[in-house]
Amino acid sequence: MAAVGVLEAFLSTWSKARATFGAGTPEPGSSYDDSATLTGLRGDLDAAPTAHWSGRAAEAYGAANADHRRVVSELGTLDRRLADQIDRSAQIVTDGRRDLEAIREWVIAAAASVPRNRAGELMVAPIVQQGLAQLAEVVTRANADLSTVGGDIATIDREFQALGFGKEFGGLPDAPPADREAGVRAHQESGRR
Repeated sequence: MAAVGVLEAFLSTWSKARATFGAGTPEPGSSYDDSATLTGLRGDLDAAPTAHWSGRAAEAYGAANADHRRVVSELGTLDRRLADQIDRSAQIVTDGRRDLEAIREWVIAAAASVPRNRAGELMVAPIVQQGLAQLAEVVTRANADLSTVGGDIATIDREFQALGFGKEFGGLPDAPPADREAGVRAHQESGRR
């Protein structure tokens, strides 16, 4: 029967569309969110002593501590935002899978309900065409939504990078050249002993 061939072609296309949504349960964003730990670190930094000493070193320590508090706080915010985007992408995948399954079930049920004669065979083609159009819509929508999530994650990545990893915080003063050289010599001599 021609109807069976058209339906098999639909199911083959459906399988390929379904494969684009992967297998297994999408990982939740919580597995990437370390904001609770970072909030704890922020609390530790907030509790760091600053009033018991004064002078240039105390000022440098205070500036570095303030920078660290800011960075740790922003890291926590970025972690939460990243987790939200991962959850969003997992939901897009879950919704896409659900929608594809509903389309497959509808096409199979609709094709099974037509009469088993030539007129019924002719009725299957428009059912399959509608199913294919719906498949394309689901895949296109999910692709666009996932592209948006990808762009949002790229923005978060740039914000992570902008925090200044690898930089010194607090504007710590450089040691004068003579002091630096004396420190190097002292270190070298302690290594000879």
